[in-house]
Order: sequence, then structure tokens, then C-alpha cells
Amino acid sequence: MGNLIPGPEGPVICDFDSLSHGPREWDLVPAAVGKVRMDYATDHHSPLAAEYRFDVLTWSGFPVLRQLRELRLVTSVLPVLNTNPGLRTQWCHRLDTLQLGDTTTRWSTYR
Repeated sequence: MGNLIPGPEGPVICDFDSLSHGPREWDLVPAAVGKVRMDYATDHHSPLAAEYRFDVLTWSGFPVLRQLRELRLVTSVLPVLNTNPGLRTQWCHRLDTLQLGDTTTRWSTYR
């Protein structure tokens, strides 16, 4: 949701790092992981699942795609971790919970 730029003809998508073409499950996993893992104030998953008429959280393959998405959310900052020390606390928190297999602890966005 944070990757939209207002334009004269309406919003324009500006960041394609989570874009995929394939099964609906791939489209739904980022928002679903946001709902169950992140401390977001807004639930973007539920309206998306309703529109797709499919809740990926109930799909048997969700745990695997969740692990992949969470791994990406941990490793995505590695290139800038040493130059941005403000990321380290949240990165350590994410890495620790990931390594422990803890799927209930919430993560915050990197700041």
C-alpha cells in the first residue's frame, strides 16, 4: 500500500519488489504475513482475501510461503545494516524469532 504515487490519472504503482505472476496464493501472502506478523494498525489482508474470495491463511501451503516471506523480511536489509545502525534492534528481533520458530511475536517496520 505504501508503493503508490498519486498521478493525474490516478495512483501509479512504483515498487515491484513483491510483484509476482502466478497462483493467487503468491499475491495474498505479503498481506497475510503483514496481518499475522507485523504490528500494522490496518488489516490489508482481510479486504484483499474477500475480493479474491480466498483466505490464504487457511490454505495448507501457507506456512511454507510465510517462512519464505519472513526470511525475505529479515534479509532485505542486510545490504544496509552496517550503514544504518537504527535497523539493528528490529533486525535482531526478527532474526531471533525466526530462528526460534516463533510465529506469534509481532515485528515492527524498520525505521
